[in-house]
Amino acid sequence: KGKEASEQFRKGGREDLALKEEREVEVLQAFLPERVSQEELERMVEEAIQEVGAKGPKDLGKVMKLLMPRLAGRAEGKVVSDTVRKKLEGASPVQSSL
Repeated sequence: KGKEASEQFRKGGREDLALKEEREVEVLQAFLPERVSQEELERMVEEAIQEVGAKGPKDLGKVMKLLMPRLAGRAEGKVVSDTVRKKLEGASPVQSSL
């Protein structure tokens, strides 16, 4: 939101308020956990799949239940869910050979 506000202030000719918003965003980001990289997320997903013994897409909930507390504040739920779903569909024994 801060970035959007900053852009709006600039469009309105209020450079002072734009800079203030940017400084506030920088301060807040210092307190947030570091975002997980896609590579690290995929590694964590694979570990969680093995840990819960997930066999296919029907086990999505089990994997998410394990992962989300570990990733709190470090990844968006939709990104995690999409990554888990992709991995589980790849692990599914029922795949088309087309």
